[in-house]
Amino acid sequence: MASSPLPWNLLYLLLFSPFLQSSTITCQTHRITKGFSLTASFNKHVQLESPSREFAFGFQRIKSDGFLLAVWLNKIPEKTIVWSANRDNLVQEGSKVELHEDSGLILTNQTDKRIWHTDTFGVGVSYGEILNTGNLVLYDQISAISWQSFNEPTDTLLPKQILSRGKSLVARYSEDNYSSGRFLFMLESNGNLVLYTRNFPQNAPNYAYWKSETEGSGFQVMFNESGSIYLQAKNGNILKYLSMTSSSMKDFYQRAILENDGVFRQYVYPKGGDPTSSGWHEFRSESLPSIPPNICTSISGEDTAGGACGFNSYCRIGVNQRRTCSCPSGYTFIDPSDPVKGCKQNFEAQSCDGEDHDDLFEFYSMEQTDWPYGDYQHFKEVDEEWCNKACLSDCFCAVAIFRGRECWKKRVPFANGMMDPSLSGKALIKVRKNDSSPGHPDKNDRSVLLALALCLRKCLKAKALIPGKQVHALLLTAGIDMKVLSFDSKLVGMYATCGDLRFRVMGFVVKMHIGFISYQIMGRGRGKGKRLTVTNHDDPGSGEEEKIPTQKRRGRPQKPLKDEMDEEENEKIEEDDSENAKAGISTKEMKSPPAAENGKKRKRYSQVKEKSDSVNEENGVGTRSSTDDSTKSNGFRHNGSRRKSKPRRAAEAGVECK
Repeated sequence: MASSPLPWNLLYLLLFSPFLQSSTITCQTHRITKGFSLTASFNKHVQLESPSREFAFGFQRIKSDGFLLAVWLNKIPEKTIVWSANRDNLVQEGSKVELHEDSGLILTNQTDKRIWHTDTFGVGVSYGEILNTGNLVLYDQISAISWQSFNEPTDTLLPKQILSRGKSLVARYSEDNYSSGRFLFMLESNGNLVLYTRNFPQNAPNYAYWKSETEGSGFQVMFNESGSIYLQAKNGNILKYLSMTSSSMKDFYQRAILENDGVFRQYVYPKGGDPTSSGWHEFRSESLPSIPPNICTSISGEDTAGGACGFNSYCRIGVNQRRTCSCPSGYTFIDPSDPVKGCKQNFEAQSCDGEDHDDLFEFYSMEQTDWPYGDYQHFKEVDEEWCNKACLSDCFCAVAIFRGRECWKKRVPFANGMMDPSLSGKALIKVRKNDSSPGHPDKNDRSVLLALALCLRKCLKAKALIPGKQVHALLLTAGIDMKVLSFDSKLVGMYATCGDLRFRVMGFVVKMHIGFISYQIMGRGRGKGKRLTVTNHDDPGSGEEEKIPTQKRRGRPQKPLKDEMDEEENEKIEEDDSENAKAGISTKEMKSPPAAENGKKRKRYSQVKEKSDSVNEENGVGTRSSTDDSTKSNGFRHNGSRRKSKPRRAAEAGVECK
């Protein structure tokens, strides 16, 4: 009997599942002895487990970046890392950790270069093990502790762990980047427990945004088995509680961590049982909130760094009391995947060469928002209008803060931004008018403009109307000058190529600065005697076409145009159009040159009324007066027009556009 084929989902698992591609091997012993080694591998994962198997030690892969030598919680799906050795220097496949009798654990990379080692030179190491508490311990010849991971914490404290004087926690850089970040939690040698910003990327403390105020008395931070975390004096007295939960170690995994946003929080994770209640849950109460309760307003005094979120950005407390970083109007993130890098202007800054700032700039008001530092001028007894004008006329001023009857001017980059209900006053953000906003193309980005120009060129060649209209919409919403890179010529050519009168009319009316050649392309028909067709939108049931009476047709039919034009001729037309636009020649001037230069006046093009009015209304142009001289094509040359030796553009009527 023939066997049935494997289901596709099972086949997928067999071929692509990372769990089936790599195997996990647990060391048979819980001890690390002389000659012990672990190697980083994608396909073969070897780890050392604690006796309870709740903790494991080995190499943990960090996405595709490399491997971290770490200790993690082993029985939960998240495999949460609680300690690591080489957080600032990930290693690649083939790297190895070994136990040496004279120097302890040594980590080398795939080229055998030493990356990290335990500080046990000259002490001697006999063996090591990972305990049920998650503590990785090395012992000497008499079984005394010569080194332990609990004395070298990274960003996490576990139950039964102690933070002694001179020791600290350093937050990771981001949620999935384990390298040293921007915040530090230190028990100083004088007994004061302090949260600092780091002088990133250096390790030195920068600004203290929280203190225990226990100079001279603080001795150690304790995390006991009942889940309480507190600062203790040398005589055992509790000086200050940091966090306290009733969850026991028997029923819950527990950890306290200085997170990447600079807040010290405690978490619990139920062991086994109901899967709906699994996962890490933050523990906090009104009496013992997270430290600090509001990170945005806590880092208000730092005058040499970007604050909680980075330069030119602002911080606010969002859901679950978490920090949210945002950019003010007219600014975008430098790196959307890394908000703490700050924001940049997405418009051209104000020039100091005397440009008309009243017409080019405006203010965006943000209530309850402030950037406390970076002022370069301060005025008193003024109103908001005065403050507004003072910043508007100052090319250095990027933001003005108005509060009460005081005004502060700030230049870029501005720091320590925050939005909070406790703040009074408002921030006035100076932005360029009609400029690109987040989500639209940046009109100052040359690469973006070139990409859009290329898209239009492709749409013209492929006679693809819908994608071309989408590019046109992007250009309009971003406020991009149509004369740049001959966008006007490209748009007109695209609409004319599609042979649809409605879109030629729409393009003509929407475009503010149109060149003479572009005008001619729109103003006359293309192809072999193409009839003027205007759909009657007022009567959807009518499929008839409006035909120009014979007696109104003047001149001989035009010569048929070629299906395609040479690339060089297209370029020439676009360059001519661009030069006309740069020279400031208006449509009217090009259409009606003085009689002295031409010898005779040209007759105006014939008008098509009524129906074309309704077409423009359909396209969002609005109602036009009957005196509008926008022209329509009927497929014949007008009297007085001259025959051209070469066609102006490949725009044959009757082409089907996509």
